[in-house]
Amino acid sequence: MARKVTPSLIIAGAPKCGSTSLFDWLSSHPKVCASSVKETYFLMDEGYPLFRAENNIHKCGIEGYGNFFNHCIKGDQLLLEATPDYLYQKTALQVIGSLPTLPIALFILRKPSHRVYSLYQFARNNVSVLPKNISFRSFVEAVMGNDSESFLRNRPILQRAISHSQYVDYLECWVSRLGEAVRVLLFEDMCDDPKGFMVDLSAQLGLDPTHYEDFDFSVKNQTYAVKHHALHRFKRKLSKCLPHGAYRQLLRGIYAMLNTQVASKKSSDDVLMLETLDQHFLPYNKRLENLLDIDLSVWK
Repeated sequence: MARKVTPSLIIAGAPKCGSTSLFDWLSSHPKVCASSVKETYFLMDEGYPLFRAENNIHKCGIEGYGNFFNHCIKGDQLLLEATPDYLYQKTALQVIGSLPTLPIALFILRKPSHRVYSLYQFARNNVSVLPKNISFRSFVEAVMGNDSESFLRNRPILQRAISHSQYVDYLECWVSRLGEAVRVLLFEDMCDDPKGFMVDLSAQLGLDPTHYEDFDFSVKNQTYAVKHHALHRFKRKLSKCLPHGAYRQLLRGIYAMLNTQVASKKSSDDVLMLETLDQHFLPYNKRLENLLDIDLSVWK
């Protein structure tokens, strides 16, 4: 029988901003119990590209949410899940805002132009859905021109790369509905001082910060460069058939050595396009500063 429980802590945004690392670091705490899968996608809008037809709030009701926490047995733990695309979902906002006890909604945000660049590189390499010969300039110009007839066809997440980085357009609704339950963190702060970042966050969440004194702050889900894309596509298909465990981890390590490398440095043209994006995002970032009363000078 589904448990009528809901998470008390949700990493609700934004994609490609370090949510996987944050989820892993938080879930390691003895006073935190993470969902059985990191991204439940349970509160997605119907019709959104990441909607899960077999398991969602519309089909299973709020009781179905508890299935992700059946393994959590300690009553004093924070129940955690992380679905960064919740930031863009009306369903997630409505459901979370209607819960008897509001969970804390964490939003970790990254300099918008850098998020767009990371998504572009992730699409070209990690998931190989963009042709290797597509430059960052071509990608940005296609997105800004709403060109969905070429390499962006049937790639709605990529088509929204820029609009989804205008965080304030979405956070205004979350702040209006959830108020102080919304907590905004910066990716740059997390990278600059992981230990200090987690100690401060622990204090905000009422967790013992000493857990992170000698913690291994390994980074998860990093973007990398792929040497041979045909081999990478085969690996992604094969991964769907392999069970989780030591054997899978061993093969993943061997594959990483053979077919991945550190992402190449940005070209001079990439830098120019990033500067163009920075100008585009300026008014949105200013609105975000005013909305949250935070200092975003690290993005400037």
